[in-house]
Amino acid sequence: MENRSIYISKDSTTASSSRRLRWDKSPNGSGEWSFEFTLSGSERIISPEGVATEIGQGTAVLIKPGTPRNLGQAPDCHHWTRFYCIFTPPTDWLRLLLWPEIYPGAMRLTIEPPLRDKIEAALEQAFEVQRSAWDLRSEMMQNLMEQVLLWCHSANPASRHAGMHEGILKAMHFVSRRFAEPIGIDEMARHSGLSRSHFIRVFHQETGITPRRFIEDCRIGEATHLLRTRNLSAAEIAFACGFSDPARFSRVFKIRTGLSPCDLRRKERSVPKPSKK
Repeated sequence: MENRSIYISKDSTTASSSRRLRWDKSPNGSGEWSFEFTLSGSERIISPEGVATEIGQGTAVLIKPGTPRNLGQAPDCHHWTRFYCIFTPPTDWLRLLLWPEIYPGAMRLTIEPPLRDKIEAALEQAFEVQRSAWDLRSEMMQNLMEQVLLWCHSANPASRHAGMHEGILKAMHFVSRRFAEPIGIDEMARHSGLSRSHFIRVFHQETGITPRRFIEDCRIGEATHLLRTRNLSAAEIAFACGFSDPARFSRVFKIRTGLSPCDLRRKERSVPKPSKK
């Protein structure tokens, strides 16, 4: 790789060419972050504890320097394409790099259209600029990468919580990593460092919703992601997202999204895929 602050590649794999899981860890002192954006197919990233998280189409992953990651193509995926970037961020970019965590140091955002198309176009342009002989290509790549991170920031639920009570943020980050497990209000309050009654009052003041609603919102967000990217039944997705009752999952999902899980999946599959020129 050339000595530049940003490097970008575009990878495409198939089931026959990539079944691997590989460990990757940048040196702690390198200062290099990695950014991945999945265009099609599905990847999985494994935490040091062995917990697998699916990374599907339109998903961006951000890895802090020194963070171990074990990643590879998902077992039921036959084709996978992604952009992969390595960059050393200027100081003023650091505020854009606070995403919901999969595990400490590994973060994920799901990007919806039309923002997804803008990010893909900017990454494609950066990839083309990198291969050019233009003497200002490094500057242009940095501008395009900042543009990508700004768009991701606009889709980041955590960006709406700047200046929020530190204890509430700690509880929210805890839930964002553990929502698939049984979580009670007492456990959230314990992570916030507040008493139960004080936690419930402050949480509602800071977020406008109850703690239980926040847990459900995290679960519904993950369920939407799985419905779009995995060939799992609604019941399997319900259990994977922390719902103990598939019927209740379907009711809550329809209240939150206006569609049943099956209706959402049918709607997604009926949308024609854009042709590649």
